[in-house]
Parts: sequence; C-alpha cells; structure tokens
Amino acid sequence: AGLLANCGVALLEIAADPWVMKIGREESAVRRLNIAQTLNPIGLLAGMFLGSRIITSDGAHQGVNLFHVSIQPYVLIGTGLLLFAYLIDNTTFSPIATERSPKSERTRDEVRHLLAMPGFRLGLGALALYIAAHTVLWGFATGYAQNAMRGMSVTTPDIMLWTLYSFILGRVVGSALMYWVHPKLLLAIFGGASAVLAMAAVITKGWIGIGCIVGASFFMSIQFPTIFGLAAQHTGKYIKTASALLILASGSANLALP
Repeated sequence: AGLLANCGVALLEIAADPWVMKIGREESAVRRLNIAQTLNPIGLLAGMFLGSRIITSDGAHQGVNLFHVSIQPYVLIGTGLLLFAYLIDNTTFSPIATERSPKSERTRDEVRHLLAMPGFRLGLGALALYIAAHTVLWGFATGYAQNAMRGMSVTTPDIMLWTLYSFILGRVVGSALMYWVHPKLLLAIFGGASAVLAMAAVITKGWIGIGCIVGASFFMSIQFPTIFGLAAQHTGKYIKTASALLILASGSANLALP
C-alpha cells in the first residue's frame, strides 16, 4: 500500500507541477507552484485527523470496531478518489494538461537536451540532496524527541505535529514572501537557515534542540517546490520530461537512504 501511495504521489507531481507552472506568467511560475504545494501538507494533516477519528470511533463494539479499522477508511478513501476522478474527467483544463509530445520527439533526445543544461543539472542534484536531508531530519526527529523529552509530559507525536505545523506555516509564509523576494534569494536564505538550525539541533538537547528541528522544518518547507520550479522553469517544451527527471531524482534519493 505504501509503495502504491508513493507511486501515486510521484505521478501526481509529474503531471500537475508542469501544468501549475504553465497556466500563468512565467515570472510567477515558481511562486504559483509553492502556493499549490502548500495544499499538500494541509491535506496530509487533514487526512491524519480524519483517519484517526475513523479508526478510533465506536470502539465499544468489537465487530463494529473491526469494520471501522479495516474497511470503512478504504471505502471512504475509494469513494473520494472516484469522485475526484469524475471531477477531473468533467473539467476543461488548459492545453498543457492534455497535449502530447510529437512522435518525432524521442524521450532519449529530450533527456539528452535537458542534461546538457547546467541549470537543470544543478537542480537535479539540489533536489536529490534536499530530499535526502529532509528524510534524515524527519526520520531522526522521532528518536531525538524521545530522548530529549524523557520525564516530560509532552509526547513524541506532539513534537511531530509541531514540525508539520511549522512546515505548513513555512510554505504559507514563503509563498507570500515571493511576491517581494526573488525565489532564488529566498531559497538561499531558507536553505542557509535550515542548515544552521539542523546543525544546532545536533549540538544541543532538550527544548532547544526540539525548537531547532521545528525551526528547520519551517525553513525547509519551500525548498522542494522552489528547487523544482527553478530547475524546470526554462525547459520550454521539454517541461514534462524535466518534471519526470526531477521526481526521479527525488525518489532515487529516498531509495538510496538506509
């Protein structure tokens, strides 16, 4: 199920991100992508709360509880996906969402053209490094919080929720700042701040270390859509292939981690 979910998210990113970037002015494409990506963690948070309520509801009756735990969530999710698919099928999108590449264009040639672009190659490497750093930070945050919060009333799930809240707030604030600050400059500021806070979390402990992890999550929030957008922004008609390569780079970084 996890593998299928990751495949679904990857396909959604590949298909939707170029469309978001192409439906408006090119100079605001990166900001548009950040605004769209802000909905991702909000949806994740809503799904977590909805799922926990469904699973824990009506626990007094064992038979009913089994239905809630093992069947009802999938029924609700499946119904929602069918409704969403129906809405997509009956919605008119801009041509970028439906047009196909000419048969004369070979994917191999498109990949070769993209890899010849220094900015795109830099984006591939930067995105892979970001995904690796983000995975490591959130992966070790649970154990870090367990050690730091010993003897305190705050639980580890509380800490993880704080990091998610901080991540959502960072995307909202970062997307708003892009109306006045160029995405490249904002990416440099947020990237530097997240690196400093992550290193500070390593050499500190307790509430200070937890605060550094939560703060690093805030500054890491805009990095994926901003790196993605800057790398794909000037790829022209090859933007769909560029999107696929960028998602492949980010997925490969995840798989390379132990």
